[in-house]
Amino acid sequence: MLNLYPPSTHSAWNGHPVSYPPGTDSAVNEIFEATKGIGTKEKELNKALGGKTSTQRDFIAKRYQELHNQNLRDLLDDETSGHYGFLLKLLASPLPEAEAGILHKATKGLGTKKHLIYPVVVGPYGEDLGSALDSDLSGDFQTVILASLQAALVPYDANIHNAAKVEADVEKLYKAGRGRIGTDEEGFVSILVASPPEHLRAVAAAYEKKYEEPLTKAAAHEFRGEAEKAVLFLIRMVTEPLELLAELFEEAMQGFGTDENALSSAVVRYHIVLRDIKPYGKELRERIAEEVSGEYGELLLSIFDARD
Repeated sequence: MLNLYPPSTHSAWNGHPVSYPPGTDSAVNEIFEATKGIGTKEKELNKALGGKTSTQRDFIAKRYQELHNQNLRDLLDDETSGHYGFLLKLLASPLPEAEAGILHKATKGLGTKKHLIYPVVVGPYGEDLGSALDSDLSGDFQTVILASLQAALVPYDANIHNAAKVEADVEKLYKAGRGRIGTDEEGFVSILVASPPEHLRAVAAAYEKKYEEPLTKAAAHEFRGEAEKAVLFLIRMVTEPLELLAELFEEAMQGFGTDENALSSAVVRYHIVLRDIKPYGKELRERIAEEVSGEYGELLLSIFDARD
């Protein structure tokens, strides 16, 4: 499992004192000047937030609140709109808040945008967001998402997650899926979400060795539609994360028209590993540059130039 949260995010969310690095107040002032009066100076906003690391953006958002007594995300919500505004609001939020914004976008308006939900939700989470999504989801997809949200964060313990535990979970997965008529969806998913990454990798390897079939193929046989995508995302984010993310980015860009919200969400969420992702042998930055333009494209591509 990729660690997507920079240390500053953990510190800020744990209430630790913040020491602002040089340049923070300057960026805050640039944002203030770009948004005051009539009209918004988008190039100035790009300069202030684009090209910054997630750590720097966290500091800027927190400092803006202190100096101007206004939430930076709320300010940008008032000043900008569309795909550009959505991306700016993600950049102006600490990653946990940005993820909450993605979920809000996914459940707002007509129809639930399920493809935005499972990249954020599946995997261990420290809080229960089930009540926010329960009414928007149904069927096996609801089972997967709510199980992921409600799962306790289980730390890896070699004394517990040993060979016997691996074998036991392999058997449980088989009996919940391939080894029965019908599928015990809750039983299958509960094992996956309760497994720390090290353990799940071992389980996947042992399952394939014992039953001569990848765990992902077994899961695909038991689930359909968005539920299948969510379960496969959960497994592959542990067993082959970079290959999975390459597909995620390509899906946001392929076909007629680009899904800018999905693309923005992926770029912000997976910023730490962007340079390691190569969709179909091409540099990701080059691939995205083919699909975006204007102030939105300039801002999105600037994220690649920042290094955490």
